[in-house]
Amino acid sequence: MLELSHILASARCPDTARVFTQRHGAHELAEPARKRIRRALGGSLLRRYVHAVSGNTEHAMRYAVTRYGLHGVPAQVTYNGVDFSLLAPHRNRQEVRAEIGAGPGTIVIGSSGSFNSCKRFDRLVGLLAGPSTQEVVLVGDGRLRGALQAQAETLGASRRLCVTGLVDNVADYLQAMDIFVLPSSADESFGNSVVEAMGMGIPSIVFSDSPGLCEHIEHGETGFIAQDQEELASLVAELAADPGLRSRLGLAGAKHVRSKYSLEHMHESYRKLYETALARRAATQDEVDDDSTP
Repeated sequence: MLELSHILASARCPDTARVFTQRHGAHELAEPARKRIRRALGGSLLRRYVHAVSGNTEHAMRYAVTRYGLHGVPAQVTYNGVDFSLLAPHRNRQEVRAEIGAGPGTIVIGSSGSFNSCKRFDRLVGLLAGPSTQEVVLVGDGRLRGALQAQAETLGASRRLCVTGLVDNVADYLQAMDIFVLPSSADESFGNSVVEAMGMGIPSIVFSDSPGLCEHIEHGETGFIAQDQEELASLVAELAADPGLRSRLGLAGAKHVRSKYSLEHMHESYRKLYETALARRAATQDEVDDDSTP
């Protein structure tokens, strides 16, 4: 939520360059009148007081510019940086697969994150209507946990759904997966979990109606982008049947994200962003000084 008080507080520091950063994607729900008024007021304040705008994906940046009318403000993408060195499993892969009930011939399809409506994990659970050799593992917890478990029970596949709850080291469970799916809606801008999975070499799938997540994947080269639930099931089946394809996409995806989302790239992006904001503030101040000259 855009905090108007934060904008006004920063405006009290006239010698400070101010940057607005958008870190979520597009809301699809209709806004009530009070939120539309708040957004319009927020846009007016941002246009007056900020010197640059950024988003952690192209999608988020464009959304911020459009939503708040910031077309005249310098805009830049500042992708999240991921410390891939932290994604080190502490446990043996076979030990974890045994814990989640995955036998030697089981294809483990997984995801991680908070169980909320934005994540659309019901699409992942829906895969349990497919072959009995497939198991779904959800790493995390949240208010929709009961609904997801009830969905699996309705499909007669509750034994093939494993919900881990909160865990100390997500990499332990990521390594046990054969395929990673993040079915989030456009409301999620970046999706750290899919980047982490790709960084560990797990072939990953996102949906085409989530533009921010699609920025991570070149379809068929570094992962897959599904158009709908039917295509998701088809892509999962293709990956499940072809270990070589899983390996190729996993390796290509890991190389891609480890380069694009390094901490060094993030630091450099923010340096350029703040330099842009400082230059904009200086130019704006010069205009004010010129206008005030008798």
